[in-house]
Amino acid sequence: MEYFGQYSKPYPKHVGTRLCRDCEADITAKQLLAVRCDGCLPAWKNEARRRRWAEDPDLRRRQQADAANRRRARIRGNGRERYERLDVFRRDRWRCQLCSFPVDRTAQWPDPLSAAIDHVVPIAVGGADTLINVQLAHQGCNWRKSSKESIGIGPDEFIHPAVATRFLGSKESGPSEASPASHLDG
Repeated sequence: MEYFGQYSKPYPKHVGTRLCRDCEADITAKQLLAVRCDGCLPAWKNEARRRRWAEDPDLRRRQQADAANRRRARIRGNGRERYERLDVFRRDRWRCQLCSFPVDRTAQWPDPLSAAIDHVVPIAVGGADTLINVQLAHQGCNWRKSSKESIGIGPDEFIHPAVATRFLGSKESGPSEASPASHLDG
């Protein structure tokens, strides 16, 4: 029996010649699950990724944002665990954890009212990219908070003017004119 690599299974003798699906090159020496040669596989993966991105236009942005967070956490050595953005949004009941106002589920980035992931302890100051260190925030509130301003500022100062205008109804209302939880008082 022939072996292909340290952890693979032996190649069965009853399997005949196998050909690549795209270019019909001989791939008999590859793993049994392989259906494409090494030359065709990268192009096929790229095309499959483009199809998924065409079906879900927001998927590419989410994947790129997730990759950026992973990269920043890896460079700084802060730690990282996988989590789904939607799980964080459901956990926080679609409420911005910085200003307490509901987040518009239909708003798309870069709208200040769209949903964003906020790191409680920012990655830039040593926070990990883990489920317990992330929370839902309006994109505008998250921009306003930013890592350099997040220390020593009260939570009512995180409210973005677009959020205040939408939920408090004033043209130029800011964080000083209304409490972030005043809409909940009834």
